[in-house]
Amino acid sequence: MPARDDNEFEPHSRQAPIPQSEKPTLNYTHQLHISKELLRFGKHMLSGTIRTAGGFTRKDYVFFALADKCVDTSEAIRIVCRHRLVDDGFALIRVLVESIINAALVVISDDRIADDYADFPDFRDWIEFEHMKDVIPEIADSTPPADVQEMRRKYDLVRKRYEVHQNDWSEKNLFERASTIDASVGNGFPLMRALVNLPWRKACTYVHGTAASIAARIHQQDSGVIIHRDFESKEAAGVLFMSNMAMFALLAITDMRLEKRNKKTWRLLHDEWGTEGPARA
Repeated sequence: MPARDDNEFEPHSRQAPIPQSEKPTLNYTHQLHISKELLRFGKHMLSGTIRTAGGFTRKDYVFFALADKCVDTSEAIRIVCRHRLVDDGFALIRVLVESIINAALVVISDDRIADDYADFPDFRDWIEFEHMKDVIPEIADSTPPADVQEMRRKYDLVRKRYEVHQNDWSEKNLFERASTIDASVGNGFPLMRALVNLPWRKACTYVHGTAASIAARIHQQDSGVIIHRDFESKEAAGVLFMSNMAMFALLAITDMRLEKRNKKTWRLLHDEWGTEGPARA
């Protein structure tokens, strides 16, 4: 059997092939190509031993780890779109955007913010353990006492830092983080606010399972109902477009931390994308 072209959708027993949109924004083949090129570019930037003249601190370690995670998330979005699972692609868009905003906030701040981000699990682990004791006490009771004591010790060391943040790692909510990053970048360009107000907001419907997330699955017919997810290629293209938009922003910030050594490659790829994304190198 010949290998399937990666630009094709996986076959679906109840769905005939769907023509592509002529608009680059909604053209699945075009957005898929850019997605794969961004994946290669991101892996190239983050592979091997990363060095810079000024050296790195904890905030850089956090940033690069989150950036690498985002590259993987963008690949996951591409895979689910190819399998027509665009609702799950939308949900992953939110994962991607939140990770990018957290990464950007950490890298533009001092190491205190990186510490707050990195140490937050020490705070959350104990709270989650306490909740588990209330709901599934048999699992909590099976935790070795030494592990419980260590968990409580770490919690006590950091609790005051996070209680003033309303039990979150940052004192800023997502929108405030985006605004802080935009103000730091300058030029009056709403880089992160664009990601929040388009991809992130669109994804919320699918993360929270609101009514809009099931509208395309329910069809009344006569006295019955048909449960079937309608699908158009432009939906997958739209998800990939939002993923690509976010990745261009991330890789621009990554390259700034790497002394803009990949600026030309970023610009050429962005020009090939052929749309007005929110990122500027």
